[in-house]
Amino acid sequence: VSTSSGSVSHALSFGDADAAVIVAGKAALADAVSTRVGNIVKSGYRNSLEEAVRLALSVNGVKGCVIYSRDLLSFGGCIKPIMLKASSREILEKVMLEGSPHNVFFLV
Repeated sequence: VSTSSGSVSHALSFGDADAAVIVAGKAALADAVSTRVGNIVKSGYRNSLEEAVRLALSVNGVKGCVIYSRDLLSFGGCIKPIMLKASSREILEKVMLEGSPHNVFFLV
């Protein structure tokens, strides 16, 4: 599993993804694909998220992905969403108080 971000990282990114998460059979592949798809996401453009998901899932060895940018979320493959009945603030507080957000936002 690898995540690339254009807003939360010190690394250079050419895209606007807050998080481009890739699940793959190999960590190096997940890293490369998360960087590639994160670079094509443009804030506020739903089509760029959909294009990024299609591109990620077209790569042999990628099992699933989640891409988040501002108020848009797109996912595919092995990722199964769960419904949350909470405000963004409540979710953030829960993550800050209880730890890692990976099980709060999606299940693999």
